[in-house]
Amino acid sequence: MFHVKRHTKANRQPGELFHVKPFTISSAKQFAEYAASQGWPLSSSQQQNIARLSRWLAERAPALGVSKYSEAATVLSRAMAPALVLSSLIDPGNIKQMADLGAGAGALGLTLAILQPDWRVDLIERRTKIATFLELTVRHLDIDNANVLPRDAAQIANCAPARYDIVCFRALAAAENALRLAYSLLNPTGHIVAWHQPSDQGFRQPHLPLRQIATTKTGVPDLVVSLYERCTAG
Repeated sequence: MFHVKRHTKANRQPGELFHVKPFTISSAKQFAEYAASQGWPLSSSQQQNIARLSRWLAERAPALGVSKYSEAATVLSRAMAPALVLSSLIDPGNIKQMADLGAGAGALGLTLAILQPDWRVDLIERRTKIATFLELTVRHLDIDNANVLPRDAAQIANCAPARYDIVCFRALAAAENALRLAYSLLNPTGHIVAWHQPSDQGFRQPHLPLRQIATTKTGVPDLVVSLYERCTAG
């Protein structure tokens, strides 16, 4: 089991928005500086991979319809930097397996794979064309701790249920459906991390045995991240 960064009940309530200052990141150097300020210092090779990923996604992902960002600076600021907020919610030290559910262009999952080379990151994407793009991206950037699973989440859950320490997703589906899919892949002590619009009330009242621990602003307008854990009996 990994550690969640808890906040005192005296000044935080489940679902309350923690403050994150809005940011503008226009280079891999600024990304690295922001990551260090969040407790995730990057090596020079990690910084280079962050830069390479942002350029690759800017050049290729819009043509596939999985990104609207055609400039590397915008990819860094809007698609990749929100992943860094995870450091305010969890202690990553004991995480072994993570799933990026509905990975799309891979900005979330591949950023975390670069930041945390000791994690095993599965990019789950059921659309064949997009999964092929993800496989090409992983090979091109040589991110050896990332693996593409070109299947539906339900198929993966049936074959290997309860396998992941963290299941993450961004703008996957309506809250009920997205959380249900994530829950099917979660191990008993694992956590779900959802990047979503703050106006979607379904993320505040999940219709599953889940407890919302916290919600944090990301620095990107209309995007927050919520953390959940399984409810325990009694």
